[in-house]
Amino acid sequence: MRFLPISAGKRAKTIETPKSSPESNSLNYPAHKIMNDLHYTYTINLSIMPRRVNKKCQHCALLAVEDAIAQHGAEGDNCWNPENIYGWGYDCHRRRSHYRHRADNNAIRRRQRRAAGRQVHVLPISQSMPLVDEPADEPVQLSAPTIQPVLAAVLVLYRQGKDTPVHAIAAEVWRGNQKVATVEAFHCMGMRGDKVTASIKELLSSLYEQFGISKFEDVIKEVPVTQCPIPNCPIQG
Repeated sequence: MRFLPISAGKRAKTIETPKSSPESNSLNYPAHKIMNDLHYTYTINLSIMPRRVNKKCQHCALLAVEDAIAQHGAEGDNCWNPENIYGWGYDCHRRRSHYRHRADNNAIRRRQRRAAGRQVHVLPISQSMPLVDEPADEPVQLSAPTIQPVLAAVLVLYRQGKDTPVHAIAAEVWRGNQKVATVEAFHCMGMRGDKVTASIKELLSSLYEQFGISKFEDVIKEVPVTQCPIPNCPIQG
């Protein structure tokens, strides 16, 4: 396997005491009248409870796509439902992506809430956004935040479709918008699904040794078999 570097709340109860009166200070004041003078106000916490974590989907998100299909596809427990093709109300690709990035997304939201609580900017009316009934001539453009890019690996599969055999495998390493390295494509024609999965794991292990990358991005780059770059490829002959 050869790397090619590229330059370039709780429920609360409030009790209001009855208004003072001569009768209320009397020992002969009936108890039921005292209770009728009490008013209860309940404050309900409307905070939304977080959705429970699906342990099965959380474990599936850690698997490579080939492993996930093997365990949860037609030959497994048959819950694999990409793009909601069976109409079961969920998309496996989106759900796997959610669980893979769940910790990072929650950390970002917590930082944003803390930052919003520390400082609030109030603009004068002259500098505020236009009202709905007075639309601006052009949409407001905001500059993108400055974020230090990190290394990421993209799995490249040469095949004709998602449900067709894999012809060849390759990989790309990116840092933001810059491609850092590529892994040359290698054939896996005739291999069974478990052998293809093992090859992908071996490829990921090599990337971890070279770049410290422990997983591929959830979106797979798929290339038609006719564009296989391997010399003397039988499909090209």
